Amino acid sequence: MNSALVVVDMLYDFIDGSLACQNADSAVAQTLKYIDDRLLTMPPVALMQVKKEMDYMFSLVEENIRLSFKAMVHGAVESNEKITDNEAIIDFTNGALTRFLINLSPSVEQSDEQVIGSYFHVLNDLERIGDHAENFYEIAAEMSAKKISFSEKARKDIGAMCDKVTQMLILAKDAFDNLNRAELPDLAALENEVDTMKKELTASHFARLAEGDCSMD
Repeated sequence: MNSALVVVDMLYDFIDGSLACQNADSAVAQTLKYIDDRLLTMPPVALMQVKKEMDYMFSLVEENIRLSFKAMVHGAVESNEKITDNEAIIDFTNGALTRFLINLSPSVEQSDEQVIGSYFHVLNDLERIGDHAENFYEIAAEMSAKKISFSEKARKDIGAMCDKVTQMLILAKDAFDNLNRAELPDLAALENEVDTMKKELTASHFARLAEGDCSMD
């Protein structure tokens, strides 16, 4: 298959996120670290334990961002198993905590309803940020396997995109720690910016391929 067509297929997968789904069936069974359904009878304790679960989820997302952009910029693709394992835990934790919070909601005091609402938003944001990180790593791994490298300009673009994703994580963390719902519109705006940057990176990469500025060994 023509190398340029390989890159086209790969980068379209990068945009629509389908690469991130390829390992879904291989995810092993997971369990939450700090909560189980017995805590549904103790809402204040349950919310404290949910926070611990989400703090752990934050740490995994942050690690995957760091590893995925290292792979994109420097071709360091040896972290495949770590990123895949982290993403499996992130996906499981998102679903399990969402279900737990839905079951917990009828039992909490009115003052805690806003807490649960903020947690739902942050869980969704963390899931999207984690998906970005996995997308980035999958592209790096595919490019390494095909011996394709980004130009210096493309690496700078990737660095700018990394900054945006990192900003998303910082805002999500602030919204979580301080129940700051005012951050949520900014998070949505950053998400749109990252999606636009993905598309622009793809288009500019195609152009540089045509001009011979990106290498394909």
